[in-house]
Amino acid sequence: MAVAVKKTAASARLIRFNGAVFLGLLVGGCASENSPRVTTERPMPPMPTMGPMADVTKPKVPESEIAAMALRFASNNDTAGVLRTLDLTTESAERARVSTDLVQTLASQKPALAAEIALALPIGPTRSAAVEIAAASWVQRDADSAIGWSLALSDPVAANLARRAVARELVRDNPRGALGRLQALPTDDRRDDLVAIAAGAWARQDAEGAMSWLREQPDNNLRQRLTSSMAFEIAQVSPSRAIALAETLPPGRDRWLIFSELAQTWVAVDQNAAFAWASKLEAPEARDAAIAGINTGLGVASRRRTSDAALNRESRIRGGRAAYAMSSPLDPPEFTAWLASQSRAMSRDEAILEFVRQRSSQDVVGIRSWLANLTGEPSAQRAREIYFEETLRGSPAAAASWLRSLPNSERSNEMVEKTARQWLQTDPTAAATWLRETNLPAFRQEELIRQAPH
Repeated sequence: MAVAVKKTAASARLIRFNGAVFLGLLVGGCASENSPRVTTERPMPPMPTMGPMADVTKPKVPESEIAAMALRFASNNDTAGVLRTLDLTTESAERARVSTDLVQTLASQKPALAAEIALALPIGPTRSAAVEIAAASWVQRDADSAIGWSLALSDPVAANLARRAVARELVRDNPRGALGRLQALPTDDRRDDLVAIAAGAWARQDAEGAMSWLREQPDNNLRQRLTSSMAFEIAQVSPSRAIALAETLPPGRDRWLIFSELAQTWVAVDQNAAFAWASKLEAPEARDAAIAGINTGLGVASRRRTSDAALNRESRIRGGRAAYAMSSPLDPPEFTAWLASQSRAMSRDEAILEFVRQRSSQDVVGIRSWLANLTGEPSAQRAREIYFEETLRGSPAAAASWLRSLPNSERSNEMVEKTARQWLQTDPTAAATWLRETNLPAFRQEELIRQAPH
């Protein structure tokens, strides 16, 4: 019994002790910082170590896979999907090839979709080439729809690009009929714009025929616009005809702009004639415009008005660069300006080859048009070869399109085969279709198609 009482008393003390400890724990958080605390030191966790970063570089997608994926999106009319797919390319040349080949493939079957994709591309040579391909195919397939498409565009850059491509194709075979077709459309500024562009394209290829047609047109504001457009184009081919045409315009901005363009081109062909003509212009505005064009053609930056006496002194510049006297009226202003900026004298042949080598990938359409005017030049064949190599490097479809436009005498079997071999790797169906349209022997066509990877 006594033992039991002792155990009970001990238990009571233990309960009281534990209660005090429990109470102390409850109020410990409110005690003064000077109050003694019991702390338990725990070891600090180890600092994380930095291992080598994982390689997160996006894997390169093969070009053939990108092309196939873009074509699938295009087949579903998903332009946004096409553009996302083109973003998978890692080089500008690769993107140019895939974009142009895609438009070329679509153009024969779905020209409207091809045009939509072409215009969605960033502004530059690839876009210009793609629009040209799409527009040419569309005009051949359905001219009225192509015309309507070009007229419906509201963005000025896109509209100008598309209308020029459509106009060039329209006037290629029957310019008078094409212009009659355009003039039959409802009259508005956009239609007049397309008529003027088409008239200019006709004047570039047949100045006499275009000027004969112009004389039949009523004397109104549209005729002045047609005259201006045609004179700009004829100035690249025949300065004397361009002067006569420009002088039919009333004095004002349009006439002065043509005088400036004319002088810029003429000074590269015959400096004496250009200076003599400019010095005889009586109207100060006309003379200033002509002198500004001469300065641009020579690469001379001038902000002041040059007097008639100063015109004679300008002839001293002529000896600086040997290529000036060897230029042609068919040369584009870009070539003349480039030539004036060169620090060393070059023969005409050297200048042509160097210009084509530098600019082919930047101005696919412009260089192509110029090459068509180089027939008979000693360097013409080599210039075409350089252009072909540069174009093929960027896009087999663009190279094929250009070869198709050449006469058989200027299109070698070697070029055809080289284009086919490269294009068959990325788009065998389109390449085979094009190849069978060429004059390459049938047995060789089939051989190339069989050898292509599938």
